[in-house]
Amino acid sequence: NLEDLNMTEQTKLPFDFMNAAGWVKTVDHVRQMAKVPYTSHIVVGGFTPPENVGNQDGTNFVVLADGSYGNALGLPNGGIPYLKQNGREMTKIIHDCGKKAVLNCSWFTPEQAALLAETAAEAGFDIDEDNRGCPNVYQGGKQKRIPSYYMDLLEQADEHIDRAVGTTLTVWEKLSPYVNPQDRVDQAERIVKRGRQRVTVINTVPNFRPRDKDGKLLITAKNTNGYCGLSGAGAKTLALINAEHFVELLRLHNIGVNGTTGIKSGADLQEYISLGCVGAQVGGAVYAADSPKPLATIAHEWADKFGDQQTA
Repeated sequence: NLEDLNMTEQTKLPFDFMNAAGWVKTVDHVRQMAKVPYTSHIVVGGFTPPENVGNQDGTNFVVLADGSYGNALGLPNGGIPYLKQNGREMTKIIHDCGKKAVLNCSWFTPEQAALLAETAAEAGFDIDEDNRGCPNVYQGGKQKRIPSYYMDLLEQADEHIDRAVGTTLTVWEKLSPYVNPQDRVDQAERIVKRGRQRVTVINTVPNFRPRDKDGKLLITAKNTNGYCGLSGAGAKTLALINAEHFVELLRLHNIGVNGTTGIKSGADLQEYISLGCVGAQVGGAVYAADSPKPLATIAHEWADKFGDQQTA
């Protein structure tokens, strides 16, 4: 319950701080998120063009003992129809509390990417966080491809988005984790060429298959075959590697990096900020709590431990 926290202090952090995509899918969720102090943006979504029920008929999200999360939600959302009906109300709530509105757009074709960008602009969102890394969607029992790992697909989506919205909408990108450093170099070159303003790293690590101590699969939702995306503690080291490298590659071009994954405390948050990230997102902790309260708790902890070391 947000009322359990002292939410009167509106101190601004010296970096952007927000939720990650995953929990905020409705007007009610936006209203709850708007009450949180410290945050600079509210991320809505991810949204797909059609309404999507996600992966059902079994467990599609697990919290493990080490603080890792297994996410096989499959992008449940109301699609463009929900945004056309409610998007303007969402952005008004966000703007009225002095924050920026971000729509996390999840697609599988370049045409879908452009359509979502147009919808974001029409609804009054400030930013399209173009989600290129969701690995948790299946169709006909087959896993859909993850755009982050197909350069030709990314370049086609870039073209479609820029033709659709031009400079009328700020575009961020959310990318999958890259293990090969050259992949990060190649992506950074593409991002610089496109003039994007920011990159969010990382999305979940694909094809995690969590089991209990007896070897029984924990993800049981239909069509997933036990697979999900890994985030939280188990993915944090890989996230920090990606964040630090992208900061090095993009800083001279004035392109910022949002760090995300494994942020459950002020100390976790500081790890990303100390690497040069200009923003940070909290996802798994919010979804697991079914509440934006972890954002306020983490921000309070950061301000108490590290706030005196930096000036806003």
